[in-house]
Amino acid sequence: MATEAKNTAKDAIKAYLDGRAATDELFAVSYAKEGKSLDECWRYIINQAKKRGSAVCMTDEEVFGLAVHYYDEDDIDAKELKFTPVRAGQSEPAKATTVKLTEKEKAEAREAARLAYERQCLKEEAEKASKRKKAEAERKAEQRKKIEEQAAPSLFDDL
Repeated sequence: MATEAKNTAKDAIKAYLDGRAATDELFAVSYAKEGKSLDECWRYIINQAKKRGSAVCMTDEEVFGLAVHYYDEDDIDAKELKFTPVRAGQSEPAKATTVKLTEKEKAEAREAARLAYERQCLKEEAEKASKRKKAEAERKAEQRKKIEEQAAPSLFDDL
C-alpha cells in the first residue's frame, strides 16, 4: 500500500523557500545558514501569528515573508513564546478584576434584572398581540371583499 505525500503548509513554505533560493543568490546564502531549520521557521511563523490574536488569517505573502525574515535574521529565537493576547483597542492585556458587591447591591442588581426581563416579556407580548390584530384585520378585509364581490349585481345576470 503506497502512501501519498500530504501537501501541508510546511511543504508549501519549503517549496517557496527552495524556489526563492534557486533564483536569489543572496537569499540562498541565508537559507543555507547553520542552525536554521524548517521546523524552527514554522514555529516562528506560528508564534508571530499567535501574537496577532486567537483567530488569525494571513495571506500567503505574509507567511512567506515571515519565513524569509526568519532565514535572513540571525538573532531570531523561534522557541515557544508565552504571551497574553491583547484585544483590539487595548494598550496592554486585560487584567481580571474582582468586584465585591454588598448584599444590598446584589439585591438591587437582581431587582433591576427582573424588571428588565419583565419589560422585555411585556414588549414581546405586545408585538405578538399587534401581529395577531393585523392578521385578523387582513382576514376580515379579505372576507368583506369576497362578500362584496358575491353580492354585487351584474348587468349580465339577467340575460
